[in-house]
Amino acid sequence: MPDAIPIIERLRRAVDDYEPERILIGELADVDSARISDKYTVEGEGLHAVYDFGLVNGPRDVVPLIEHIGYRSEFLRTGWLMNVVTNHDSRRAVSDLTDFAETREDQVAAQKLLFFLQFCLRGGGIVYQGEELALPQPQLEYDDLRDPWGIAFWPDFEGRDGARTPMPWTNGAPTCGFTSGTPWMRVPDRHREMNVARQRDDPGSALAFLREFLAWRRNRPVLKWGEERVHGSDLAPLVLWERWGSNENLLCVANFSTTAQAVPASLVADRRPLSGPGFARDMEDGVFALPPLGFGILSRSTDND
Repeated sequence: MPDAIPIIERLRRAVDDYEPERILIGELADVDSARISDKYTVEGEGLHAVYDFGLVNGPRDVVPLIEHIGYRSEFLRTGWLMNVVTNHDSRRAVSDLTDFAETREDQVAAQKLLFFLQFCLRGGGIVYQGEELALPQPQLEYDDLRDPWGIAFWPDFEGRDGARTPMPWTNGAPTCGFTSGTPWMRVPDRHREMNVARQRDDPGSALAFLREFLAWRRNRPVLKWGEERVHGSDLAPLVLWERWGSNENLLCVANFSTTAQAVPASLVADRRPLSGPGFARDMEDGVFALPPLGFGILSRSTDND
């Protein structure tokens, strides 16, 4: 690692010459990303950001998840992380972070919840192929495998191929528009009906939500650049965190469960629910009500703080 800094500086100078602008994103694997990110994301000199592998490889229960994002928020300082919840080496997100979402309807809702988490936490967000379609982890047979690890340790280890299957673009057989040739793996039967063409025309799809939500987020600079404080796990399965800046304080809330939850009146006093794609907005008897797998944002002005 000591020799990495000069290399990064040379890469940064090369990237800065591009038009339009490019960014450099690094992988700090097998280390504490939150603590180390400062060293490699020095403004104007280092990488623009690094992956947060703690979200990809961390514990899958909601309390450890809250503890992780709270811990990293304390150590980010000037560092900049990319929020990513899955990649080509892990299980697909809705089958991993939200494995309690078993029906297809719940999986789509869970994927929207994960997008909300990714793009409302401090840092950038990266969507791995298939997440925008809420693709679940497929059940592969031994003959489907291409991953040497999976082949060597089958059936004790399923390998990494479940996240590497082709992206289904259309209903067309046999490769769902992924290629006119022969792909390295077949499209799982379950994924065929979840293709891009179908979701593009479905306003309730994960794909439609992601497009609408990111367009909404562009006009909320506090979600991109604001400060952050993560609340503790006392209200789990609710995940709560604040973003603030420019005379605005936002309380983001995500319900990591398939049962309705509520935020106590003491936490939502003097706040108003924001209107946004898929956002919960119900205030009942002074509490903020969230449906199963629901999410929302409550805002208050900080002019007099």
